[in-house]
Amino acid sequence: LDILDGDTEEGMERLRAAALADPALSGEISNRCVELAKSVGEQGLHTLSVSLCEFALSISPTDLWPKVYLGEIKEQLGKLEEAIAVYTDILMAAPESPLTAQRLDELLQRTSTSPRDRTAAWLAISKQHPGSAIPALYLGMALEALGDREGALAAYETAIRINPELPGIPDKIRALEPGMNTEE
Repeated sequence: LDILDGDTEEGMERLRAAALADPALSGEISNRCVELAKSVGEQGLHTLSVSLCEFALSISPTDLWPKVYLGEIKEQLGKLEEAIAVYTDILMAAPESPLTAQRLDELLQRTSTSPRDRTAAWLAISKQHPGSAIPALYLGMALEALGDREGALAAYETAIRINPELPGIPDKIRALEPGMNTEE
């Protein structure tokens, strides 16, 4: 309640003390902070919203929802490079996050001065998580955009081998297989 009454520091200190006293409360405190961050964010109080997300992460560092919302706030504020960094961190921790991957890829396409930047980002995530389908899928799309048909085909084949249920991948593979001419 201190936070709602404007005493953010006192409120956060009380929540931190509660989490230290009973670590089992950390997840619930984190969730409540994200709910509050969303509420104040909708009121245009973005600085407080960011502070609440960062506080939630300090209480429960393995909880990725505060980080997802933090990325969304950064994106809304036009801090696109910071949003990219947040989304990349999420995918390095949880690579099978399709919505986060989509957001990251859209931002990479909007902000990158070179398509190679997009490819480098997905290559780094894919190398960190070679057994994950989502990074392989996005690496394939980035390589395809660069015109690297062989690399894209290899990445798509990796993605479908890991997760045969990924939609649209068989069509992408067929379009890139040797002998397929897509430049007619």
